[in-house]
Amino acid sequence: MCRSAGFTPTPYPGTVQSVRAAADLVADSRCVVFVPRSVGAVSSATRWIPLVDPVAGYPWSLLWRADDRTAPVRVVRDCARTVSRQRGWIDTDDTELPAMQDILVI
Repeated sequence: MCRSAGFTPTPYPGTVQSVRAAADLVADSRCVVFVPRSVGAVSSATRWIPLVDPVAGYPWSLLWRADDRTAPVRVVRDCARTVSRQRGWIDTDDTELPAMQDILVI
């Protein structure tokens, strides 16, 4: 995405444990961080600007405990599939996705 905007970023050589720590690095002019709007206002020293062109895509995943077959987990999973289908985020039909009981986490 950065290259398509005309620049090549220099990767930050370390890691951080929180969005707040990343915001501190941004405030210190040490890096730029791509974050969703929900974490854009973690620091008064930083500014969140929406990316509109090119649109940023983010691969989402949904994880749950393999042995948890409770109603709340089922509802969240079904909601994620519905939203993904409605938004065109999912490129396969539900028949190709594993059923909740078929997924094994090791």
